[in-house]
Amino acid sequence: MRQGLGRAVAAFFLITAPVLALNERDWTAFNWSVSDDRFGGLSGFDWVDAAEGRFVALGDRGLFVTGRVVRDDAGQITGVADTVLSPVRNPDGEQVTGKDADSEGLAIRGDGRIYVTFEAHHRMWTYRDTGSEAAWMPRDPSFRSLHGNAGLEALAIAPDNSLFTITEDTRTRQGDFPVYRYARGAWQNAGTLPRKGDYLITGADFGPDGYLYVLERGFSGIFGFRSRVRRFEWTGRALREIDTVMQSPTSRHGNLEGLAVSKTPDGKIRLTMVADDNFLRLLRTEIVEYTLQESLD
Repeated sequence: MRQGLGRAVAAFFLITAPVLALNERDWTAFNWSVSDDRFGGLSGFDWVDAAEGRFVALGDRGLFVTGRVVRDDAGQITGVADTVLSPVRNPDGEQVTGKDADSEGLAIRGDGRIYVTFEAHHRMWTYRDTGSEAAWMPRDPSFRSLHGNAGLEALAIAPDNSLFTITEDTRTRQGDFPVYRYARGAWQNAGTLPRKGDYLITGADFGPDGYLYVLERGFSGIFGFRSRVRRFEWTGRALREIDTVMQSPTSRHGNLEGLAVSKTPDGKIRLTMVADDNFLRLLRTEIVEYTLQESLD
């Protein structure tokens, strides 16, 4: 998340706005707190096993948070158990610090391998698990032209295990967001994601239906944040927009940044998102879920 946004948030109090969202009856929010000063600033989230509720979250100051969500009989989150905080490490096995610690995008492959993208020093590292040292992934030459604090924000793993990353606010001359795809050991230009309105990219994930879901954030000053999730199909050459599946009213949720898409027990698409509190008391860390009406079965 850009530092300027954090400074702007600190200048305002968030107030309640009218509720005018899609899927009105099908969202829940759980306020999440951990008694550790390192906890906060969550920018990434992915399931290790969605059915069991096991996850990894990523803090944007170089922190992994692992745990397990606890649900009631209706499927709503009532708590988080087995929480462990671990530092994000560099290739030497030491905790990342300073400019190297701006960890933003998180994606977990089916075999458990973890991928993380970073802003400021634009790159992607990979990990065996949350306790391992990092391994370098190749860097595309175009990464050098990314804006310092608006780089590789969203990261997702496609069904074929290729990696997609999208910039937060580095845009083309046409105003769209560049998309990069990593496959067969090399980066490829995967076209652009069209910008609509004043939203910026914050997260992405491929769902069990094979589509790419992209989380975006709008900021309305004293009125707070609003969020949107758009759905795309990868055609093999570019992303084709299908529809908008979620759009929240201003201030309903906090600063949603991480996104994981899974299937509910009754066969519906569930969007799980985490909010970045920017380590500010005015903001909250929460886990927000929306369930889409359509069924995969």
